[in-house]
Amino acid sequence: MTVAIKMKPNHFKEEFYQNPELYKPERWINFDVSKADPYAYFPFSSGQRNCIGQYLALLESKLVVIALLKRYKTISLEK
Repeated sequence: MTVAIKMKPNHFKEEFYQNPELYKPERWINFDVSKADPYAYFPFSSGQRNCIGQYLALLESKLVVIALLKRYKTISLEK
C-alpha cells in the first residue's frame, strides 16, 4: 500500500497565506516562524518521519553557494 501526501494544496491555502496565488517574495521578510503553523510550508515534510535527505539537501545548497563565491574576486573601490 502506498500513501501519498499532496503538499501543494497546503501551500496555497488562504488560511495560511494572504493571496497565495500571487508571487510576493516580500511576504517572507517579516515572517515569524514561531507563530506559523508548522504544516503551512513543509518542503521536506515535517514531524517524526520527515525527509531523510533534508540535511544533505541543505548542506549541498550551502556548498553550491560557497563554490560560486569562490569564483569571484573582491576588489576595493577606494584608492
